[in-house]
Amino acid sequence: MKKLTDVYHKATESKITLIINAVLGLSALLIYLSAHTVLGFIGYATFTAMPYILGVLFAAGAVVALVLLFYKNQKVVLTVSFIWNALAFCFSAGYFIGFVSHYKTFLLEGAKILAVYAFIAAITYLAFFHGDANYRGKKIVAGILCAVLVLGGLLFTDLDTLRINYIDGEPAVFAVEDDYQIVWTTAVKGSGWVEIDGVSYYDEYAGQKRTSERVHKVTVPQSALDESKRYSINSKAMLSEQGFSGLSGYTVKKSYSFRPVDVTDGIQAYVIADTHDFINSAVKAASYYGDKTDFIVMAGDHVNYLNDSSSQNRILELAHRASNGSVPIVFARGNHELKCEYSESLHRYVGSQNEKFYYTFRLKNVWGVVLDMGEDHEDEWKEFYNTALYEDYRKDQIAFLDKIIADKADEYEADGVEYKIGVCHVPTSFISYKRTYMFESLVAINERLNEIGLDAMLSGHLHEVFLTEPGYEAGRPLFYRAEYTGESNDDTPDCLATGAHYPNLICGRRAHTLSSGKESAIGYEYTGTAIEFLSDGKYARFTTKNKQILYSISPFENKEYGKIMEL
Repeated sequence: MKKLTDVYHKATESKITLIINAVLGLSALLIYLSAHTVLGFIGYATFTAMPYILGVLFAAGAVVALVLLFYKNQKVVLTVSFIWNALAFCFSAGYFIGFVSHYKTFLLEGAKILAVYAFIAAITYLAFFHGDANYRGKKIVAGILCAVLVLGGLLFTDLDTLRINYIDGEPAVFAVEDDYQIVWTTAVKGSGWVEIDGVSYYDEYAGQKRTSERVHKVTVPQSALDESKRYSINSKAMLSEQGFSGLSGYTVKKSYSFRPVDVTDGIQAYVIADTHDFINSAVKAASYYGDKTDFIVMAGDHVNYLNDSSSQNRILELAHRASNGSVPIVFARGNHELKCEYSESLHRYVGSQNEKFYYTFRLKNVWGVVLDMGEDHEDEWKEFYNTALYEDYRKDQIAFLDKIIADKADEYEADGVEYKIGVCHVPTSFISYKRTYMFESLVAINERLNEIGLDAMLSGHLHEVFLTEPGYEAGRPLFYRAEYTGESNDDTPDCLATGAHYPNLICGRRAHTLSSGKESAIGYEYTGTAIEFLSDGKYARFTTKNKQILYSISPFENKEYGKIMEL
Protein backbone atom coordinates (compact mmCIF):
# COMPACT_ATOMS: atom_id res chain seq x y z
CA MET A 1 0.00 0.00 0.00
CA LYS A 2 2.86 2.34 0.90
CA LYS A 3 4.48 1.67 -2.46
CA LEU A 4 1.28 2.65 -4.27
CA THR A 5 1.07 5.82 -2.17
CA ASP A 6 4.67 6.69 -3.01
CA VAL A 7 4.01 6.09 -6.72
CA TYR A 8 0.95 8.35 -6.52
CA HIS A 9 2.86 11.17 -4.84
CA LYS A 10 5.73 10.93 -7.30
CA ALA A 11 3.32 10.90 -10.25
CA THR A 12 1.35 13.92 -9.05
CA GLU A 13 4.54 15.86 -8.42
CA SER A 14 6.09 14.96 -11.76
CA LYS A 15 6.22 17.57 -14.53
CA ILE A 16 5.71 14.75 -17.02
CA THR A 17 2.32 13.94 -15.48
CA LEU A 18 1.28 17.56 -15.83
CA ILE A 19 2.35 17.59 -19.45
CA ILE A 20 0.56 14.30 -20.18
CA ASN A 21 -2.60 15.63 -18.51
CA ALA A 22 -2.49 18.79 -20.64
CA VAL A 23 -1.88 16.79 -23.81
CA LEU A 24 -4.79 14.46 -22.98
CA GLY A 25 -7.12 17.37 -22.27
CA LEU A 26 -6.19 19.36 -25.36
CA SER A 27 -6.22 16.27 -27.59
CA ALA A 28 -9.65 15.22 -26.32
CA LEU A 29 -11.03 18.68 -27.01
CA LEU A 30 -9.34 18.90 -30.39
CA ILE A 31 -10.69 15.55 -31.57
CA TYR A 32 -14.13 16.28 -30.18
CA LEU A 33 -14.37 19.65 -31.91
CA SER A 34 -12.92 18.26 -35.12
CA ALA A 35 -15.64 15.62 -35.30
CA HIS A 36 -18.45 17.99 -34.30
CA THR A 37 -20.40 17.40 -37.52
CA VAL A 38 -21.12 13.78 -36.52
CA LEU A 39 -21.71 14.24 -32.81
CA GLY A 40 -25.45 14.66 -33.09
CA PHE A 41 -26.10 11.02 -32.26
CA ILE A 42 -25.16 11.74 -28.67
CA GLY A 43 -28.48 12.27 -26.94
CA TYR A 44 -30.26 13.25 -30.15
CA ALA A 45 -33.46 11.46 -29.14
CA THR A 46 -33.55 12.44 -25.48
CA PHE A 47 -31.39 15.46 -24.75
CA THR A 48 -30.33 17.46 -27.80
CA ALA A 49 -28.07 19.78 -25.81
CA MET A 50 -25.79 16.89 -24.74
CA PRO A 51 -23.14 17.40 -27.49
CA TYR A 52 -22.76 21.03 -26.48
CA ILE A 53 -22.58 20.27 -22.76
CA LEU A 54 -19.88 17.67 -23.44
CA GLY A 55 -17.99 20.24 -25.51
CA VAL A 56 -18.03 22.69 -22.60
CA LEU A 57 -16.87 19.98 -20.16
CA PHE A 58 -14.05 18.92 -22.48
CA ALA A 59 -12.97 22.54 -22.83
CA ALA A 60 -13.07 22.96 -19.05
CA GLY A 61 -10.90 19.86 -18.65
CA ALA A 62 -8.34 21.28 -21.09
CA VAL A 63 -8.31 24.66 -19.34
CA VAL A 64 -7.80 23.08 -15.90
CA ALA A 65 -4.95 20.97 -17.28
CA LEU A 66 -3.23 24.08 -18.62
CA VAL A 67 -3.69 25.93 -15.33
CA LEU A 68 -2.14 23.01 -13.44
CA LEU A 69 0.74 22.96 -15.90
CA PHE A 70 1.58 26.64 -15.54
CA TYR A 71 0.69 27.26 -11.91
CA LYS A 72 0.77 25.60 -8.51
CA ASN A 73 0.44 21.81 -8.41
CA GLN A 74 -2.75 20.67 -6.66
CA LYS A 75 -2.66 16.90 -6.18
CA VAL A 76 -6.40 16.29 -5.75
CA VAL A 77 -7.33 18.59 -8.61
CA LEU A 78 -4.67 17.00 -10.78
CA THR A 79 -6.00 13.51 -9.99
CA VAL A 80 -9.57 14.42 -10.93
CA SER A 81 -8.37 16.32 -13.98
CA PHE A 82 -6.16 13.45 -15.15
CA ILE A 83 -8.94 10.88 -14.81
CA TRP A 84 -11.44 13.15 -16.57
CA ASN A 85 -9.10 14.01 -19.43
CA ALA A 86 -8.09 10.37 -19.88
CA LEU A 87 -11.75 9.36 -20.14
CA ALA A 88 -12.48 12.31 -22.44
CA PHE A 89 -9.57 11.35 -24.66
CA CYS A 90 -10.71 7.72 -24.86
CA PHE A 91 -14.24 8.84 -25.71
CA SER A 92 -13.13 11.30 -28.39
CA ALA A 93 -10.59 8.91 -29.86
CA GLY A 94 -13.13 6.10 -29.95
CA TYR A 95 -15.69 8.33 -31.61
CA PHE A 96 -13.14 9.48 -34.14
CA ILE A 97 -12.10 5.89 -34.96
CA GLY A 98 -15.78 5.05 -35.46
CA PHE A 99 -16.06 7.86 -38.01
CA VAL A 100 -12.61 7.64 -39.51
CA SER A 101 -14.13 7.97 -43.00
CA HIS A 102 -14.60 11.64 -42.13
CA TYR A 103 -10.84 12.12 -41.87
CA LYS A 104 -10.94 15.03 -44.34
CA THR A 105 -13.25 16.94 -42.06
CA PHE A 106 -10.96 16.12 -39.15
CA LEU A 107 -7.87 17.40 -40.93
CA LEU A 108 -9.53 20.62 -42.06
CA GLU A 109 -11.19 21.41 -38.75
CA GLY A 110 -8.23 20.14 -36.76
CA ALA A 111 -5.82 22.37 -38.66
CA LYS A 112 -7.92 25.42 -37.81
CA ILE A 113 -8.17 24.51 -34.15
CA LEU A 114 -4.46 23.70 -33.90
CA ALA A 115 -3.68 27.10 -35.39
CA VAL A 116 -5.88 28.77 -32.78
CA TYR A 117 -4.18 26.73 -30.02
CA ALA A 118 -0.76 27.75 -31.29
CA PHE A 119 -1.80 31.39 -31.40
CA ILE A 120 -3.18 31.31 -27.85
CA ALA A 121 -0.12 29.45 -26.56
CA ALA A 122 2.28 31.94 -28.15
CA ILE A 123 0.42 34.98 -26.85
CA THR A 124 0.08 33.47 -23.37
CA TYR A 125 3.78 32.62 -23.21
CA LEU A 126 4.93 36.01 -24.45
CA ALA A 127 2.54 37.94 -22.25
CA PHE A 128 2.88 36.03 -18.98
CA PHE A 129 5.81 33.55 -18.91
CA HIS A 130 8.56 35.11 -20.95
CA GLY A 131 10.14 36.50 -17.79
CA ASP A 132 13.78 36.49 -18.86
CA ALA A 133 13.29 39.38 -21.24
CA ASN A 134 13.63 42.66 -19.39
CA TYR A 135 13.18 45.74 -21.51
CA ARG A 136 11.39 49.05 -21.37
CA GLY A 137 7.74 48.80 -22.25
CA LYS A 138 7.41 45.11 -21.43
CA LYS A 139 4.04 45.71 -19.72
CA ILE A 140 2.80 47.68 -22.70
CA VAL A 141 3.82 44.87 -25.06
CA ALA A 142 2.09 42.32 -22.83
CA GLY A 143 -1.02 44.51 -22.76
CA ILE A 144 -1.05 44.80 -26.54
CA LEU A 145 -0.61 41.05 -26.95
CA CYS A 146 -3.48 40.41 -24.54
CA ALA A 147 -5.65 42.88 -26.46
CA VAL A 148 -4.83 41.07 -29.71
CA LEU A 149 -5.81 37.79 -28.07
CA VAL A 150 -9.15 39.19 -26.88
CA LEU A 151 -9.93 40.86 -30.19
CA GLY A 152 -8.92 37.73 -32.06
CA GLY A 153 -11.27 35.69 -29.91
CA LEU A 154 -14.10 38.11 -30.65
CA LEU A 155 -13.29 38.09 -34.33
CA PHE A 156 -13.53 34.31 -34.54
CA THR A 157 -16.63 34.10 -32.36
CA ASP A 158 -20.10 34.07 -33.93
CA LEU A 159 -21.55 36.78 -31.71
CA ASP A 160 -24.92 36.54 -33.49
CA THR A 161 -25.63 33.27 -31.71
CA LEU A 162 -25.10 35.03 -28.38
CA ARG A 163 -27.73 37.70 -29.09
CA ILE A 164 -31.18 37.69 -27.54
CA ASN A 165 -33.80 36.82 -30.13
CA TYR A 166 -36.63 39.27 -30.77
CA ILE A 167 -38.71 40.59 -33.67
CA ASP A 168 -36.83 43.64 -34.92
CA GLY A 169 -38.66 44.17 -38.22
CA GLU A 170 -42.42 43.94 -37.90
CA PRO A 171 -44.45 42.24 -40.63
CA ALA A 172 -45.94 43.37 -43.90
CA VAL A 173 -48.47 41.37 -45.92
CA PHE A 174 -47.75 41.39 -49.67
CA ALA A 175 -50.34 40.31 -52.25
CA VAL A 176 -48.96 37.97 -54.93
CA GLU A 177 -51.30 35.99 -57.20
CA ASP A 178 -53.94 34.38 -54.94
CA ASP A 179 -51.70 34.33 -51.87
CA TYR A 180 -50.26 36.62 -49.24
CA GLN A 181 -46.54 36.68 -48.53
CA ILE A 182 -45.92 37.72 -44.92
CA VAL A 183 -42.44 39.07 -44.23
CA TRP A 184 -40.69 40.04 -40.98
CA THR A 185 -37.18 39.98 -39.50
CA THR A 186 -35.63 38.82 -36.23
CA ALA A 187 -32.44 39.67 -34.38
CA VAL A 188 -31.13 36.09 -34.59
CA LYS A 189 -31.11 33.53 -37.38
CA GLY A 190 -33.67 30.78 -37.05
CA SER A 191 -36.91 29.32 -38.34
CA GLY A 192 -40.09 31.28 -38.97
CA TRP A 193 -43.74 30.41 -39.37
CA VAL A 194 -47.18 32.00 -39.42
CA GLU A 195 -50.18 30.66 -37.52
CA ILE A 196 -53.74 31.28 -38.71
CA ASP A 197 -56.56 29.64 -36.76
CA GLY A 198 -54.24 26.94 -35.44
CA VAL A 199 -52.72 26.11 -38.83
CA SER A 200 -48.99 26.68 -39.28
CA TYR A 201 -47.40 27.87 -42.53
CA TYR A 202 -43.59 27.74 -42.67
CA ASP A 203 -40.77 29.63 -44.28
CA GLU A 204 -39.40 26.59 -46.05
CA TYR A 205 -36.92 25.57 -48.68
CA ALA A 206 -37.15 22.29 -50.61
CA GLY A 207 -38.91 20.36 -47.88
CA GLN A 208 -37.24 21.83 -44.79
CA LYS A 209 -37.62 24.88 -42.60
CA ARG A 210 -35.22 27.70 -43.30
CA THR A 211 -33.01 28.20 -40.26
CA SER A 212 -30.17 30.37 -41.56
CA GLU A 213 -32.15 33.57 -42.13
CA ARG A 214 -33.07 36.61 -40.08
CA VAL A 215 -35.65 37.61 -42.67
CA HIS A 216 -38.66 35.30 -42.76
CA LYS A 217 -41.07 35.08 -45.68
CA VAL A 218 -44.12 32.85 -45.42
CA THR A 219 -46.77 32.27 -48.08
CA VAL A 220 -50.35 31.79 -46.86
CA PRO A 221 -53.60 31.43 -48.81
CA GLN A 222 -55.52 34.68 -49.11
CA SER A 223 -58.76 32.88 -48.31
CA ALA A 224 -57.43 31.65 -44.94
CA LEU A 225 -56.24 35.07 -43.73
CA ASP A 226 -59.23 36.94 -45.17
CA GLU A 227 -61.57 34.67 -43.24
CA SER A 228 -59.60 34.65 -39.97
CA LYS A 229 -58.68 38.36 -39.96
CA ARG A 230 -55.85 37.56 -37.56
CA TYR A 231 -52.39 35.99 -37.74
CA SER A 232 -49.34 35.48 -35.57
CA ILE A 233 -45.68 35.42 -36.58
CA ASN A 234 -43.35 32.98 -34.84
CA SER A 235 -39.58 32.58 -34.86
CA LYS A 236 -37.32 30.08 -33.11
CA ALA A 237 -33.63 30.88 -32.87
CA MET A 238 -31.20 28.28 -34.21
CA LEU A 239 -28.12 28.40 -32.01
CA SER A 240 -26.14 25.67 -33.72
CA GLU A 241 -26.60 23.40 -36.72
CA GLN A 242 -24.22 20.56 -37.48
CA GLY A 243 -24.26 17.47 -39.65
CA PHE A 244 -26.22 15.34 -37.22
CA SER A 245 -27.05 17.75 -34.43
CA GLY A 246 -28.62 21.09 -33.73
CA LEU A 247 -29.56 23.29 -30.82
CA SER A 248 -32.49 25.70 -31.02
CA GLY A 249 -33.49 28.50 -28.69
CA TYR A 250 -36.84 29.77 -27.52
CA THR A 251 -39.74 30.95 -29.70
CA VAL A 252 -40.75 34.59 -30.05
CA LYS A 253 -44.34 35.27 -31.10
CA LYS A 254 -46.49 38.27 -31.91
CA SER A 255 -50.08 38.54 -33.16
CA TYR A 256 -51.69 41.03 -35.53
CA SER A 257 -55.17 41.80 -36.75
CA PHE A 258 -55.84 41.86 -40.50
CA ARG A 259 -58.39 43.77 -42.54
CA PRO A 260 -59.07 42.24 -45.96
CA VAL A 261 -60.34 44.26 -48.90
CA ASP A 262 -63.89 45.45 -48.24
CA VAL A 263 -65.87 45.90 -51.47
CA THR A 264 -69.05 47.13 -49.78
CA ASP A 265 -67.94 50.79 -49.85
CA GLY A 266 -65.93 50.59 -53.07
CA ILE A 267 -62.15 50.27 -53.30
CA GLN A 268 -59.81 52.72 -51.59
CA ALA A 269 -56.08 52.30 -52.21
CA TYR A 270 -53.08 54.52 -51.68
CA VAL A 271 -49.92 54.69 -53.80
CA ILE A 272 -46.47 55.80 -52.62
CA ALA A 273 -43.35 55.97 -54.79
CA ASP A 274 -39.89 57.54 -54.78
CA THR A 275 -39.60 57.95 -51.02
CA HIS A 276 -35.82 57.36 -51.22
CA ASP A 277 -35.04 56.34 -47.64
CA PHE A 278 -37.51 58.79 -46.04
CA ILE A 279 -40.39 57.13 -44.24
CA ASN A 280 -42.33 59.40 -41.89
CA SER A 281 -43.96 61.77 -44.39
CA ALA A 282 -44.91 58.95 -46.77
CA VAL A 283 -46.52 57.01 -43.92
CA LYS A 284 -48.60 60.07 -42.97
CA ALA A 285 -49.69 60.54 -46.58
CA ALA A 286 -50.62 56.86 -46.88
CA SER A 287 -53.05 57.24 -43.96
CA TYR A 288 -55.37 59.36 -46.14
CA TYR A 289 -58.23 56.84 -46.08
CA GLY A 290 -57.60 55.75 -42.50
CA ASP A 291 -59.40 52.52 -41.59
CA LYS A 292 -61.10 52.50 -45.00
CA THR A 293 -57.79 51.72 -46.75
CA ASP A 294 -58.14 48.47 -48.70
CA PHE A 295 -54.54 48.12 -49.83
CA ILE A 296 -51.27 50.02 -50.25
CA VAL A 297 -49.22 50.17 -53.45
CA MET A 298 -45.45 50.68 -53.15
CA ALA A 299 -44.37 51.71 -56.62
CA GLY A 300 -40.59 51.62 -56.19
CA ASP A 301 -37.47 53.60 -55.30
CA HIS A 302 -38.07 53.46 -51.57
CA VAL A 303 -34.32 53.46 -50.90
CA ASN A 304 -31.39 55.06 -52.68
CA TYR A 305 -29.26 51.91 -52.72
CA LEU A 306 -29.32 48.38 -51.39
CA ASN A 307 -25.78 48.34 -50.06
CA ASP A 308 -26.47 46.64 -46.72
CA SER A 309 -29.18 44.78 -44.83
CA SER A 310 -30.36 47.98 -43.12
CA SER A 311 -31.45 49.35 -46.50
CA GLN A 312 -33.52 46.22 -47.08
CA ASN A 313 -34.99 46.64 -43.62
CA ARG A 314 -36.00 50.23 -44.41
CA ILE A 315 -38.22 48.99 -47.23
CA LEU A 316 -39.88 46.53 -44.85
CA GLU A 317 -40.20 49.23 -42.19
CA LEU A 318 -42.00 51.52 -44.65
CA ALA A 319 -44.27 48.67 -45.70
CA HIS A 320 -45.19 47.85 -42.10
CA ARG A 321 -45.71 51.41 -40.95
CA ALA A 322 -47.83 52.30 -43.98
CA SER A 323 -50.04 49.24 -43.49
CA ASN A 324 -49.56 48.38 -39.77
CA GLY A 325 -49.24 44.82 -41.02
CA SER A 326 -53.05 44.87 -41.26
CA VAL A 327 -53.82 45.48 -44.95
CA PRO A 328 -52.32 44.02 -48.14
CA ILE A 329 -49.42 45.66 -49.98
CA VAL A 330 -48.60 45.48 -53.68
CA PHE A 331 -44.88 46.00 -54.33
CA ALA A 332 -43.10 47.03 -57.54
CA ARG A 333 -39.31 47.26 -57.72
CA GLY A 334 -37.74 50.59 -58.65
CA ASN A 335 -34.49 51.18 -60.50
CA HIS A 336 -32.74 52.29 -57.29
CA GLU A 337 -33.62 48.94 -55.73
CA LEU A 338 -31.39 47.37 -58.37
CA LYS A 339 -28.26 49.09 -57.10
CA CYS A 340 -25.54 47.39 -55.01
CA GLU A 341 -24.99 43.79 -53.92
CA TYR A 342 -27.94 43.46 -51.52
CA SER A 343 -30.35 43.95 -54.42
CA GLU A 344 -29.90 40.25 -55.18
CA SER A 345 -31.74 39.24 -51.98
CA LEU A 346 -34.48 41.90 -52.11
CA HIS A 347 -37.02 39.23 -53.09
CA ARG A 348 -36.87 37.90 -49.53
CA TYR A 349 -38.10 41.21 -48.10
CA VAL A 350 -41.02 42.05 -50.42
CA GLY A 351 -43.64 40.52 -52.65
CA SER A 352 -42.09 38.60 -55.54
CA GLN A 353 -42.60 35.49 -57.62
CA ASN A 354 -39.82 33.03 -58.40
CA GLU A 355 -37.27 35.65 -57.28
CA LYS A 356 -38.58 38.04 -59.95
CA PHE A 357 -40.60 41.22 -59.63
CA TYR A 358 -43.33 40.73 -62.19
CA TYR A 359 -46.48 38.86 -61.27
CA THR A 360 -50.25 39.13 -61.09
CA PHE A 361 -52.35 39.63 -57.97
CA ARG A 362 -56.00 39.37 -57.03
CA LEU A 363 -57.61 41.30 -54.16
CA LYS A 364 -61.35 40.53 -54.12
CA ASN A 365 -62.78 42.37 -57.17
CA VAL A 366 -59.43 43.91 -58.15
CA TRP A 367 -57.09 42.12 -60.55
CA GLY A 368 -53.65 43.52 -61.16
CA VAL A 369 -50.35 42.96 -62.90
CA VAL A 370 -46.98 44.17 -61.60
CA LEU A 371 -44.20 44.81 -64.13
CA ASP A 372 -40.53 45.67 -63.74
CA MET A 373 -38.73 47.58 -66.49
CA GLY A 374 -35.36 47.30 -64.74
CA GLU A 375 -32.88 50.17 -64.90
CA ASP A 376 -33.47 53.50 -66.64
CA HIS A 377 -30.53 53.23 -69.06
CA GLU A 378 -29.55 50.79 -71.78
CA ASP A 379 -27.77 47.62 -70.68
CA GLU A 380 -24.40 48.90 -71.94
CA TRP A 381 -24.42 51.93 -69.64
CA LYS A 382 -21.10 52.27 -67.80
CA GLU A 383 -22.61 52.31 -64.30
CA PHE A 384 -23.95 48.77 -64.78
CA TYR A 385 -20.31 47.50 -65.04
CA ASN A 386 -21.32 44.83 -67.57
CA THR A 387 -23.93 43.09 -65.38
CA ALA A 388 -27.24 44.27 -66.90
CA LEU A 389 -29.58 41.88 -68.70
CA TYR A 390 -32.70 44.04 -68.53
CA GLU A 391 -33.51 43.86 -72.24
CA ASP A 392 -33.95 40.10 -71.97
CA TYR A 393 -35.82 40.62 -68.68
CA ARG A 394 -38.33 42.86 -70.49
CA LYS A 395 -38.73 40.25 -73.25
CA ASP A 396 -39.55 37.70 -70.56
CA GLN A 397 -42.35 39.98 -69.38
CA ILE A 398 -43.78 40.24 -72.90
CA ALA A 399 -44.02 36.44 -72.90
CA PHE A 400 -45.49 36.62 -69.41
CA LEU A 401 -48.24 38.98 -70.65
CA ASP A 402 -48.94 36.65 -73.58
CA LYS A 403 -49.50 33.83 -71.11
CA ILE A 404 -51.85 36.00 -69.05
CA ILE A 405 -53.91 36.78 -72.16
CA ALA A 406 -54.02 33.10 -73.09
CA ASP A 407 -55.27 32.34 -69.56
CA LYS A 408 -57.57 35.37 -69.34
CA ALA A 409 -60.53 33.31 -68.15
CA ASP A 410 -58.57 32.55 -64.98
CA GLU A 411 -56.94 35.99 -64.82
CA TYR A 412 -58.50 39.35 -65.62
CA GLU A 413 -61.78 37.86 -66.90
CA ALA A 414 -62.22 35.54 -63.92
CA ASP A 415 -65.47 35.63 -61.97
CA GLY A 416 -65.77 38.65 -59.73
CA VAL A 417 -63.14 40.84 -61.39
CA GLU A 418 -64.44 44.41 -61.74
CA TYR A 419 -61.27 46.48 -61.86
CA LYS A 420 -57.91 45.94 -63.54
CA ILE A 421 -54.79 47.89 -62.60
CA GLY A 422 -51.13 47.77 -63.46
CA VAL A 423 -48.15 48.76 -61.31
CA CYS A 424 -44.74 49.58 -62.75
CA HIS A 425 -42.14 51.94 -61.32
CA VAL A 426 -41.06 53.25 -64.73
CA PRO A 427 -44.05 54.79 -66.58
CA THR A 428 -45.19 52.59 -69.44
CA SER A 429 -47.22 55.09 -71.49
CA PHE A 430 -44.25 57.25 -72.54
CA ILE A 431 -40.47 57.49 -72.32
CA SER A 432 -37.93 60.29 -72.28
CA TYR A 433 -37.30 61.64 -75.75
CA LYS A 434 -33.56 61.51 -75.03
CA ARG A 435 -33.63 57.86 -73.92
CA THR A 436 -35.48 55.75 -76.44
CA TYR A 437 -33.70 52.46 -75.68
CA MET A 438 -36.89 50.99 -74.18
CA PHE A 439 -39.28 52.24 -76.87
CA GLU A 440 -39.84 48.98 -78.79
CA SER A 441 -40.25 46.95 -75.60
CA LEU A 442 -42.86 49.35 -74.22
CA VAL A 443 -44.78 49.41 -77.49
CA ALA A 444 -44.91 45.59 -77.43
CA ILE A 445 -45.91 45.59 -73.74
CA ASN A 446 -48.67 48.14 -74.39
CA GLU A 447 -50.11 46.04 -77.19
CA ARG A 448 -50.71 43.39 -74.51
CA LEU A 449 -51.84 45.77 -71.77
CA ASN A 450 -54.30 47.41 -74.15
CA GLU A 451 -55.83 44.03 -74.87
CA ILE A 452 -56.13 43.37 -71.14
CA GLY A 453 -57.86 46.75 -70.79
CA LEU A 454 -56.33 48.30 -67.66
CA ASP A 455 -58.33 50.88 -65.73
CA ALA A 456 -55.07 52.56 -64.69
CA MET A 457 -51.31 52.10 -64.55
CA LEU A 458 -49.64 53.28 -61.32
CA SER A 459 -46.02 54.45 -61.64
CA GLY A 460 -43.33 56.63 -60.11
CA HIS A 461 -39.73 57.28 -61.17
CA LEU A 462 -40.15 60.90 -62.30
CA HIS A 463 -40.57 62.45 -58.84
CA GLU A 464 -43.70 64.19 -60.08
CA VAL A 465 -47.46 63.69 -59.73
CA PHE A 466 -49.63 63.86 -62.82
CA LEU A 467 -52.06 61.95 -64.99
CA THR A 468 -51.21 60.93 -68.55
CA GLU A 469 -54.28 60.67 -70.77
CA PRO A 470 -54.84 57.41 -72.69
CA GLY A 471 -54.83 57.20 -76.46
CA TYR A 472 -51.53 58.77 -77.56
CA GLU A 473 -50.35 56.77 -80.57
CA ALA A 474 -46.93 55.19 -80.35
CA GLY A 475 -44.17 57.55 -81.47
CA ARG A 476 -46.06 60.78 -80.87
CA PRO A 477 -43.81 63.52 -79.44
CA LEU A 478 -45.05 65.01 -76.17
CA PHE A 479 -44.20 68.46 -74.82
CA TYR A 480 -44.57 69.54 -71.20
CA ARG A 481 -46.81 72.59 -70.90
CA ALA A 482 -45.29 75.74 -69.49
CA GLU A 483 -48.27 75.93 -67.12
CA TYR A 484 -47.15 72.58 -65.67
CA THR A 485 -43.37 73.01 -65.48
CA GLY A 486 -43.11 76.77 -65.31
CA GLU A 487 -40.80 76.67 -68.34
CA SER A 488 -41.61 77.02 -72.03
CA ASN A 489 -40.28 74.38 -74.44
CA ASP A 490 -41.65 74.23 -77.98
CA ASP A 491 -38.54 73.04 -79.81
CA THR A 492 -37.47 69.64 -78.49
CA PRO A 493 -40.05 67.08 -77.33
CA ASP A 494 -39.78 66.00 -73.70
CA CYS A 495 -41.30 62.55 -74.13
CA LEU A 496 -42.29 59.99 -76.71
CA ALA A 497 -45.63 58.18 -76.42
CA THR A 498 -45.60 54.37 -76.50
CA GLY A 499 -49.20 53.66 -77.50
CA ALA A 500 -50.98 53.15 -74.16
CA HIS A 501 -54.80 53.06 -74.18
CA TYR A 502 -55.05 53.43 -70.42
CA PRO A 503 -54.46 56.35 -68.02
CA ASN A 504 -51.00 56.33 -66.41
CA LEU A 505 -50.67 58.00 -63.00
CA ILE A 506 -47.25 59.20 -61.84
CA CYS A 507 -47.77 58.87 -58.13
CA GLY A 508 -45.24 60.35 -55.73
CA ARG A 509 -42.73 63.07 -54.87
CA ARG A 510 -41.11 64.55 -51.77
CA ALA A 511 -42.85 67.90 -52.10
CA HIS A 512 -46.28 69.51 -51.86
CA THR A 513 -46.39 70.64 -55.49
CA LEU A 514 -47.00 68.92 -58.83
CA SER A 515 -43.57 69.45 -60.41
CA SER A 516 -42.22 72.94 -59.86
CA GLY A 517 -39.63 73.56 -57.17
CA LYS A 518 -37.17 71.23 -55.53
CA GLU A 519 -38.11 68.25 -53.42
CA SER A 520 -37.60 68.32 -49.66
CA ALA A 521 -33.96 67.39 -49.08
CA ILE A 522 -34.78 65.70 -45.77
CA GLY A 523 -38.08 64.18 -46.86
CA TYR A 524 -40.16 66.46 -44.66
CA GLU A 525 -42.82 66.85 -47.37
CA TYR A 526 -44.50 64.15 -49.40
CA THR A 527 -47.33 63.83 -51.93
CA GLY A 528 -48.79 60.46 -52.88
CA THR A 529 -51.85 59.27 -54.79
CA ALA A 530 -55.24 58.21 -53.45
CA ILE A 531 -57.20 55.86 -55.72
CA GLU A 532 -60.91 55.19 -55.36
CA PHE A 533 -63.10 52.85 -57.39
CA LEU A 534 -66.80 53.45 -56.76
CA SER A 535 -70.00 52.31 -58.42
CA ASP A 536 -70.30 55.69 -60.18
CA GLY A 537 -66.72 55.94 -61.42
CA LYS A 538 -62.98 55.66 -60.85
CA TYR A 539 -61.12 58.57 -59.26
CA ALA A 540 -57.67 59.71 -58.20
CA ARG A 541 -56.34 62.50 -55.95
CA PHE A 542 -52.84 63.73 -55.23
CA THR A 543 -52.68 64.23 -51.46
CA THR A 544 -50.02 65.53 -49.09
CA LYS A 545 -48.93 64.18 -45.73
CA ASN A 546 -51.39 66.72 -44.21
CA LYS A 547 -54.23 65.23 -46.31
CA GLN A 548 -54.46 68.33 -48.48
CA ILE A 549 -55.49 67.65 -52.08
CA LEU A 550 -53.43 69.26 -54.85
CA TYR A 551 -55.10 71.01 -57.77
CA SER A 552 -54.04 69.03 -60.84
CA ILE A 553 -53.55 69.92 -64.50
CA SER A 554 -52.49 67.89 -67.51
CA PRO A 555 -48.76 68.05 -68.27
CA PHE A 556 -49.29 67.63 -72.03
CA GLU A 557 -52.81 68.91 -72.82
CA ASN A 558 -54.66 72.14 -72.15
CA LYS A 559 -56.72 70.51 -69.40
CA GLU A 560 -57.36 71.20 -65.76
CA TYR A 561 -58.59 68.33 -63.62
CA GLY A 562 -59.01 70.16 -60.35
CA LYS A 563 -58.66 68.25 -57.11
CA ILE A 564 -60.33 65.06 -58.30
CA MET A 565 -59.30 63.26 -61.49
CA GLU A 566 -61.70 60.85 -63.15
CA LEU A 567 -59.95 57.88 -64.68
